[in-house]
Amino acid sequence: MIGYLREKVAINNVDPNLGGGKLKLQDWTLGYGGNIGVMLEPLTDTRIGVTYLTPVSLNFNPAANFTGLGPGLTALLLKRGLLTGSIDLGLTVPQAVTVGIFHQFNDRFAIMGNINWQNWSKFGEVEVGVDSANPKSLTTNLHYEDTGHIAIGDQYRPQDKWLLMAGFAFDSTMVDESDRTVSAPIGSQYRYGLGAQYEYSKSVKLGFDYELQWWGNLSLTQGNGGDARGTVSGTFGDTFVNVFCANVTYKFGMSNQTSK
Repeated sequence: MIGYLREKVAINNVDPNLGGGKLKLQDWTLGYGGNIGVMLEPLTDTRIGVTYLTPVSLNFNPAANFTGLGPGLTALLLKRGLLTGSIDLGLTVPQAVTVGIFHQFNDRFAIMGNINWQNWSKFGEVEVGVDSANPKSLTTNLHYEDTGHIAIGDQYRPQDKWLLMAGFAFDSTMVDESDRTVSAPIGSQYRYGLGAQYEYSKSVKLGFDYELQWWGNLSLTQGNGGDARGTVSGTFGDTFVNVFCANVTYKFGMSNQTSK
């Protein structure tokens, strides 16, 4: 996995006449992991699968590039060694375990479902801020929590060449409202999906999928008004994400004849 970090942080100087300062971070790194899975078929029409995604460590070490700081804050940061040093921003991409089941009732209809756990509490320190009163560190723990996922879906084949799909999933939030930040306004997700696949020939299949991710109203209050980061308070209203996906599947070695 290749990780790329680029972050800009505005800094409020203690003296408002000095204007605003800025902190810029930029770095990239490599991490390694694996994906392990096993599938069982206890019955002819039933499959059970288990997959494990290992954690991946991304150890960023960017230099802190400050501009526009007032003399007081400059002296404090210099005394702490934060002006000239680098910042440890080690992140851990979470490990995950997924268990899924698929059952084919007949030639036309099948259902499937899965549950998933992701270890987001180990994600690490990913946000940067400067406390002008006591600048000991440039990192902030975001207090992420492990998440759970549950999903159910079905497949229906109205004709031999067409396959229709629909599903619903729920993902628990990785951060409480009290710990929600502007850079990561995240909440529980309700996912609604539709899809279709067309068998153009024995070797070629065309697919299209749509998913609506509904996050709802995401309220947050970040900061306490007494440090250089200031305070941001408000609500992201009716938050949602539309996902569109088109795909082509080609099977090598198959006869390129239109299916009957």
